[in-house]
Amino acid sequence: MECNDKHQFEKSPAGNLDYQFDWSDWLGSDKIHAVTFNVADGLDVGSQSWTDTAVTIWLGGGQLLKSYQVRCTVHTEGNRQDRRTALLTIRNLSAESSSRVYHVPADPDRVDLSPAGPHYG
Repeated sequence: MECNDKHQFEKSPAGNLDYQFDWSDWLGSDKIHAVTFNVADGLDVGSQSWTDTAVTIWLGGGQLLKSYQVRCTVHTEGNRQDRRTALLTIRNLSAESSSRVYHVPADPDRVDLSPAGPHYG
């Protein structure tokens, strides 16, 4: 089953899974140089890694039926910086029921830049 909104993730309370922010459409020929994550209290943050175009973070824990913001900021080799926020909701799920890839919109005009919530394209 796919998530209805590509900017939202889901996981079970016991899950410890990798979640990916795919920046390839936004980057063009630029490459990711450095990454910063801000994760809401209540989640267990594991390892973080990135390639030229995508960023991965491992997350565990969380309280059932609670939602958490996961904010990813990238710095590129071309001296650009951008930030996207996704929402991680804790639900009772089967292993194959959640999407763990967040495709960052290429068109920043489609993104809600309000600081209060997730960015929806």
